Amino acid sequence: MPGATVAIVGLGLMGGSFALSLVENKACVHVVGIDANVDSLEQAGRRGIETSADLRGVKQADVIVLATPVRTIIQQLPRVAADAPADAMIIDLGSTKGEIVQAMEQLPGRVHPIGGHPMCGSERSGFGAADSHLFHHAVFVLTPLSNTTLETIGRAQALVEAVGAQPLLLTPERHDKIVAAVSH
Repeated sequence: MPGATVAIVGLGLMGGSFALSLVENKACVHVVGIDANVDSLEQAGRRGIETSADLRGVKQADVIVLATPVRTIIQQLPRVAADAPADAMIIDLGSTKGEIVQAMEQLPGRVHPIGGHPMCGSERSGFGAADSHLFHHAVFVLTPLSNTTLETIGRAQALVEAVGAQPLLLTPERHDKIVAAVSH
């Protein structure tokens, strides 16, 4: 990840923490935080994150992290994939994987999607609650698609490790079954 530009869509607790961790760990060359909330953008800018209020901020990214609610991720995927450069990896932080991975399966072959779900969080929300250490030692589930390459899995594992988390590969179905059992 050292030479990568990473764009993070959604600067709430999860996306903000992801961005701060990448910046603090100097894990990539460039981090762009994308959000519609002006307060979040201002806070992120003060913490060393380049910001954009527009999804077009993904146009130069090698890696795109979708850190918005599940329904929003599903809606954003086609637009993000259309604006993403060829060979960009797209990963999400959504809490359920089935529908997201189905939507990812429809993306053009020039981008490389993989599902993701960090098993951590907080009762707080928003960029103000972001913590660069949130992912440290947390399990981070990766859910490859049917056509995910080994190279994309390796890139996703390196990204997860860059924020201090421990990658775990699961099918989307297995992930959702386990999360449903634990949540209830």
